[in-house]
Amino acid sequence: MSSRLETTSTPKSTSPIDWEYICTHCRRGFNTSMAHQITMVDDTAAELMCSWCKHTDIYEPPNMEDIERPPALVSHTVRHDSEGEALARGFFEGGAWLQYREAPDGWVYEEMFTPAGENVASFKAESERDDCNTPREYIRREMDRYETYTVRGVEVQRPHIAGVLHDTE
Repeated sequence: MSSRLETTSTPKSTSPIDWEYICTHCRRGFNTSMAHQITMVDDTAAELMCSWCKHTDIYEPPNMEDIERPPALVSHTVRHDSEGEALARGFFEGGAWLQYREAPDGWVYEEMFTPAGENVASFKAESERDDCNTPREYIRREMDRYETYTVRGVEVQRPHIAGVLHDTE
């Protein structure tokens, strides 16, 4: 179970964006704008991912209006292509989409497309074929995880997504 962490006693300013948090896992400091993922728990707590060690813990919540979020994933579809292989897509504001495609060779590929339909990234979702989930499971996991990302978090952890979304803004 996570322990509640305290901000430093003297924030750099009155804006929560400049509060410094000390990670209990690696003991390094980071401010709200450096966090890769932020999930509000309630009005008194939020889960923030340390930008150094990627450990998530409970902190005093920042002002969510000050946090830059990437364009949202607004919908998704799951279907089968003309060869009967599973295909799952998540659609972003602005028209870009993320796709998980089951290939005839048994691999699942993660692919990122521009609003014009240009495929700018395609790679195996796992390093071992036996570890591959279904495209439906991948898109569901991404939809759940994506809403917690900050702009910085997407740029660091999902650069192929950030690159396309940055170009469509």
